[in-house]
Amino acid sequence: MEISRLYGNKLRIRVHGICIASGKLLLLGHQGLRPDGLWWAPPGGGVEPGESLEEAVRREMWEETNLNVTVGPLISWTEFLQPPLHAVEFFFHVQIESGEARLGHDPENTSDHPWIQELDWLTPADWSRISPEHRHRILNPNSPLLKYFS
Repeated sequence: MEISRLYGNKLRIRVHGICIASGKLLLLGHQGLRPDGLWWAPPGGGVEPGESLEEAVRREMWEETNLNVTVGPLISWTEFLQPPLHAVEFFFHVQIESGEARLGHDPENTSDHPWIQELDWLTPADWSRISPEHRHRILNPNSPLLKYFS
């Protein structure tokens, strides 16, 4: 698997932008993380050396969604540990400054098959219908994101 080759056996710091508009969360469907379908998560990726978490959120949002954002407060963090992969992930609330959401790319992917396959705005009810194996655990039934939908 390309993901394990690139990121395995090292600790990775990741950031995600939590972008909510009209009661829907911006999510991306990724190929290659599950053998049997897309895996859904908020836009995000790895922090580069010398880059602040906020800078990384802005860069990742632009690369993956074509959106310029203002980075707000930290909402939550998680640790992903499934050898050989290990990541600490930070989730920041973001507001759109400019741009129109469209499917971007992951510049770390050098293969001919894009990892990011779909972009969609989903309500909590929508993402709850995605099987737990096919969505980031931040999208679980007790998600700290839910307070932004009341």
